[in-house]
Amino acid sequence: MAGGKNRVEYSVLAEELEQLGTPREHAGAISRVYRDNRDELEQYLQKISLRFSRLNTCQVKLLNGGDKDKGFILDLEVQDQNRSENRKIALSELMLRMLKNELKTARESIEMYQL
Repeated sequence: MAGGKNRVEYSVLAEELEQLGTPREHAGAISRVYRDNRDELEQYLQKISLRFSRLNTCQVKLLNGGDKDKGFILDLEVQDQNRSENRKIALSELMLRMLKNELKTARESIEMYQL
């Protein structure tokens, strides 16, 4: 992740630590360790960070039933690391409408914070 947008130089880290009240010697030692191990630290943090499944396909199928009990099946194909898996979720019409609105709100929030 070389050149990541939040990558900080070790000298800046030392200054920030000192501004937070860390003794100069400790701030220097921490920033040197950071400088010498930054790439390994970033790789480790990427490995243990929260991961989401990737949605490959999504199909909505109508369940058989009367007009009152209209239901749907979401047929999802998700990718977890190197493995693909199919998942099915049964939803009422109300639940499907609520899910659609929640996803729309989430998309708008994400778009607002993207550069």
